[in-house]
Amino acid sequence: AGGNVGIGDTSPDSKLVVTNNSTSFTNPYAATSIASFQAANATAARVDTFGFGASANWGLARSNGTAAAPSALALNDVIGGLGWRGYGATAWSTTNRATVQANAAEAWTDSAQGAYLTFSTTPTGAVTTASERMRIDAAGNVGIGTTTPGSVLSIGTGSVGINFTTATTTFNSNGGINLKNGCFSIG
Repeated sequence: AGGNVGIGDTSPDSKLVVTNNSTSFTNPYAATSIASFQAANATAARVDTFGFGASANWGLARSNGTAAAPSALALNDVIGGLGWRGYGATAWSTTNRATVQANAAEAWTDSAQGAYLTFSTTPTGAVTTASERMRIDAAGNVGIGTTTPGSVLSIGTGSVGINFTTATTTFNSNGGINLKNGCFSIG
C-alpha cells in the first residue's frame, strides 16, 4: 500500500506495520511514524532484542543536515529519546507526557561530544507538555528540580528544598538537610 509494508496488516499506514491484532487500528501518529508495532487486544506490546555472547543494544543516532550531507550537532540538540503517551477519554495524547532524552552538552566535533540526560513528566491533572524534573549533566552531576546541578547531587533551586515528613509535621529546608524532631542535621 503506497510502498508501506504490513505484517498482519493489509492496509499499513506507516512504512512498516507489524501487528497481531485482528481489529483494524489507525495509527494517530502515522504521518511521523516509520514503523508501528501493535499488539493484540489485552496483550502487552513488546519488542525483544536478544544478544548471544554479546550485549543486545538499541542505538539512537542523529545528525543535523541531510542523509547526503550530515552536519554536526549543536549545543542542546536532542540526540534521541523515549517518550510515553496514552489515550484520554476521547483521543490520543498529542505530545509525550513523560520522556527520557539524550542531548548534546556542547557543539559536537570529531573530538568533543559531551552529552547529558533529561527526565521529564507531566503533573497530575494536566495536559501540558512534560517538564524537565531531573538531569544528569555531562560531568555526571544529578539535578532534581534544577537544570544546572552544581555538585554530585543538587536538589531544588531558590525556595525549593528538601522536605521530610514525620507523623505529625513537615519540615522544609532551603540550604541544608534537617529532620525536625529528630537528631540528624546537616548544614
